[in-house]
Amino acid sequence: DVNLTQMFAAGVYPTEIGAFGFTITDFALWGFYRENTISASYANDFAELLKLNFPVMAGINLKYLTHSYTLDDRTKALDDPVFDKTSAGGFTPDIGFLLKPSNFSFGLSALNILQPDVGLKTEDKVPMLVKFGTAYRIGDLAFFENITPTVDVSYRKPADNDADMKISGGVETWFNYNTWSARFGGNDRELSLGFSYNKMFKESGLQLDYAFLLPLQLSGTSGSHRLSLTFRYSLPKKAEKKLEMKEQKAKDEGMIIPEMPSPVRPPSQRTLKGAEINPPAVKEEKKPNDLTEQEKSALKKQHYDAAFKHYQKGEYELAIAGWEEVLKIDPNHKESKNKIELAKQKLKEMEKGKLQKENVGKVDINTANMDALHSAGFTWIQARSIVNYRKNKKFAKVEDLLEVQGITAVKLNQIKGKLTVK
Repeated sequence: DVNLTQMFAAGVYPTEIGAFGFTITDFALWGFYRENTISASYANDFAELLKLNFPVMAGINLKYLTHSYTLDDRTKALDDPVFDKTSAGGFTPDIGFLLKPSNFSFGLSALNILQPDVGLKTEDKVPMLVKFGTAYRIGDLAFFENITPTVDVSYRKPADNDADMKISGGVETWFNYNTWSARFGGNDRELSLGFSYNKMFKESGLQLDYAFLLPLQLSGTSGSHRLSLTFRYSLPKKAEKKLEMKEQKAKDEGMIIPEMPSPVRPPSQRTLKGAEINPPAVKEEKKPNDLTEQEKSALKKQHYDAAFKHYQKGEYELAIAGWEEVLKIDPNHKESKNKIELAKQKLKEMEKGKLQKENVGKVDINTANMDALHSAGFTWIQARSIVNYRKNKKFAKVEDLLEVQGITAVKLNQIKGKLTVK
């Protein structure tokens, strides 16, 4: 009988510049052999930098591999030169990429890139492993939620051995508002099935995962069991926490806290190089009815020409204001009416183009899956709450997210620029 164990511990801390992680793994044949890995990781979403409207994530992992042997008395007595040293190790990086357009996910990774030599006496390089995988989130069907079939291919070429390619497939689905999940998968070497239980709290979450693996190429084995526990916690900054408490207190007292608009000054009071531009004091102008025909004609031409110059510069609002001044003098001035319509059309085109530009790389809160919402800045718990909320009611505007439990005004203001409603 042998006792094989594999243990794994990891932590991830998200920041504004990406997520940092640390991992320790331990694989052991108790009393004889042990493999250990220590790694530090970094990953980030580069969709905004690349001006794409779906998550494009990349990451790097720096790890140190070691393996060691525990010699029994018989091996020690043989004085085998192979075991002049009983452990060896090496350093290597891993890289990975993940793209999530719409309901698809595509992943590519290269592990053990430097193929470190961990041989005790002779060369024993760790082969590089290349993996590609894809998944498609079908969605909900009856009481099945987030049905997701997957396929992945892995390739490795050990030194002095044949290349090894493995094709695997599986499917996962959730139940009861993403509380329970079931999954099944396998390849020509093993089959696997498992389940997960996810428990949500106010600002944290706990997930238990279990998997049973049955090898198909080994006889006399009843398979192996794997168990993992994941704890997620959203830790707000002190300043944000104080502001949240202040806002909550105000709400408890019945106050309404509006979002402060940006002050907009009229054209006559805008600044230029830090100085205020104010119109000079002028005498009170005559009303149009008090002007002579010659004065009316001169003033119409003055307003019309000034408005046309604004139009040529793309200052359509000022152009419209100028032509409206012409119409105050001559309500039937056809050319000014036509120019106003043209300027209004230009404004619409500008707003449309601006809106499209602003929405590049933004997440649609009515259609985005949990991964996309999490990439936008929500916690996994908040993302799940958003998905559950919109099953009964679609969002009309981004601010409607404040109706979702667990999402505060502070949180929304932090990531509002990444969100949209289509």
